[in-house]
Amino acid sequence: EKLDKHNNLLVDFEQFGFEVVKTKNVVGDYILASQGNVSIDIKQNMGEITNNIIHDHERFRNECILAQKCGIKLIILIEEDTSSIDILEGRWTYRPYNKQAKVCKANPKTVVKAMQTMRDNYGVRFYFTSKKYSAINVLRLLGYTYDDLKSMARNPIILKKLDDYRKEIKN
Repeated sequence: EKLDKHNNLLVDFEQFGFEVVKTKNVVGDYILASQGNVSIDIKQNMGEITNNIIHDHERFRNECILAQKCGIKLIILIEEDTSSIDILEGRWTYRPYNKQAKVCKANPKTVVKAMQTMRDNYGVRFYFTSKKYSAINVLRLLGYTYDDLKSMARNPIILKKLDDYRKEIKN
C-alpha cells in the first residue's frame, strides 16, 4: 500500500498490539505474516473500485487471477458510508477517490454486476465498511474474533471503538 494512504488503520493496528511491517505483497494491502493465504485490499470508496473495474480492468483482473493461482483468498474491503444493501442494489453515486481519478460514468448496477462476475470467476470477495471500522474489519477478515480483539485492545479509545462496532453490526 502507498505510504500514509491509510494512517487511520496503522494507528488502530498498533492499538491492538500489531507491528505493521511495510513490504511488497503478492496481491492486496494487508496480510498476516503467519498466514499469507488471505490478503485484504483496501479501496477508499466505490469510486476507486469502479475505476479499478472499468478503467484498469485488465490490471485488476490480472491481480485477481494471480491471487487465485497463488492460492490466496483476495478480499476487497471498500470504505463506503452507503449501506451495503444500497450498493448491491445499485443505489449509490460515483465519487472520484482522488484528484487524478478518471471520471467514470459507469452505471452503478453494471459495476455491481462486474464485481459479482469477478467473485464468480476468480474467487475475489467484496466487503464494505465505514472508514471508522476499517482496521477492525481487516482484522476480522484475517480471522480475529471480536473477543480476540477485545482482549488485545490496549487503551479505552480502541475498546470504545470496538464496542461501538459491535453495537452497529447488531443493528
